[in-house]
Amino acid sequence: GGCMKFTCTARPCNERDGSQFKMFWVLESLATQCCQDCEGKIFPPNRVVSTKSMGDRCDTEEQSMCKTSSASPVGTLEVSYSAANCCQDGMAWSMAGTNILEPGTCSSRTCVPGRPAQWDRQTEF
Repeated sequence: GGCMKFTCTARPCNERDGSQFKMFWVLESLATQCCQDCEGKIFPPNRVVSTKSMGDRCDTEEQSMCKTSSASPVGTLEVSYSAANCCQDGMAWSMAGTNILEPGTCSSRTCVPGRPAQWDRQTEF
């Protein structure tokens, strides 16, 4: 099942003669493939933990996700970034609408906005 395993526990009431019990849940274990954020919330693997806008001109979004890998079954938080208004071009960023000619392939590419923004290549004749 899930990330957390609870056990129902009972204890006799002190103010009674022992004929009545208090019942409560006790956290027994946390699954290793799950993740915990800084606020103590638990997330199962392959779930988005948080999404935050960076407030820049590229409309970049930071997304944290709980992930496991085949090398390690322990859940870890992975952070990724995607831009809605810019495309990555090697080490630089180009704004949406930018058109770049590529003579070596007889083509041009245009940065198209989206989540994420991406290059659209057109062959030139």
